[in-house]
Amino acid sequence: MSGLTARIRARRLSRLALQSWKHGDVEAANRFAQRVDAVMTRRNVDLKDAVIQVDALLTRANVASRVADHATAAQLLGSAVAMLESHPASATRDLWLAETLTRNGDSLRLAGQHADARQAFDKVFGLDNWDELEPLRKAAALNAAGILCKDTGRYQDACSYYALALRRTTDALGADDTEVAAILHNLAGLAHVQGNYDEAEPHIRRALEIRHRNAPSNIAGIAADLSVLGAVLAGQGRLVDAETCISEALRVWTDLYGPNHYEIAVQLNNLAGIQLQTGRQGEAESNYKRALSIKRRVLGQDHPEVGSLLNNLASLEADLNRYSSAAKHYDQALAILEQALGIEHPNTQACATNRNRLRRNDTDPEWPGKARESC
Repeated sequence: MSGLTARIRARRLSRLALQSWKHGDVEAANRFAQRVDAVMTRRNVDLKDAVIQVDALLTRANVASRVADHATAAQLLGSAVAMLESHPASATRDLWLAETLTRNGDSLRLAGQHADARQAFDKVFGLDNWDELEPLRKAAALNAAGILCKDTGRYQDACSYYALALRRTTDALGADDTEVAAILHNLAGLAHVQGNYDEAEPHIRRALEIRHRNAPSNIAGIAADLSVLGAVLAGQGRLVDAETCISEALRVWTDLYGPNHYEIAVQLNNLAGIQLQTGRQGEAESNYKRALSIKRRVLGQDHPEVGSLLNNLASLEADLNRYSSAAKHYDQALAILEQALGIEHPNTQACATNRNRLRRNDTDPEWPGKARESC
């Protein structure tokens, strides 16, 4: 097969992969994208060849991300980055490289590889043609970098990135676009993690308003917003409304992806927190354990989200006077969080505080009534 024929076939396969992905046929999208690799026998000879192969790798990474296999997605995207970086800087290369690095940084973050994620975003912002990139491409990178900063406890940096992303997106698309809703969702999450629940609520309600009006078919986005709204309402002590929101989000995610998806674990963790506050320890323990099982399977044993769940489970066990089990789970959580996030991260410090309190109070009959911090 000539190089030209191979390129034509590869482009057709890449288009079929993208069309299949847009129509929800994930298996076909992955199959077509993998065939691009087999057809392109001329490896990365010029930038046009590289772009065809990179496009297919992006589709395969989307498929991996769909099932929360973030490590595989990051590996595929890393290969795409390497292909593009082997070519000299140009407007075309840097446009593709910005997109690929942004997605790679986000996948690395989701996989718990925060230092590598930060390097990916540093590369995006250091591209020779960064200033010439289209506004939405810039906004996507800024928004993704903001999420990483939030997850790693750099809250002021996160706020700055989100503000820049929101301004660029609003300028390009207007204030009522669903891309604006996504950033408002993130601003609400940032306020929530800092305990600023009254600040978070208008952001997330505005995001829901935009999604309902402009994209009612985007039920995944609506479910994500309901999850954040539920967490915000729980923080305000409005537990009945919070449980309604989170239960609805759980129902939607279950309908979309089945009972063992990553998002199911997120909702179960949030629901358990409410159940714990309303004295339903048995239900809370069951949901914490189910969420922990899902996240361990999907994210791996040493992911920081696993550490946070272990902290929450340990706090419940302390409430039930099961001090030995609580201590074991606090120790496991702290080891994970120190390794993944560092000792200065708020989640690590919250877990260390809980573990130290348990050491001081595990023989104190008043211990179950003492406040502990969730992650």
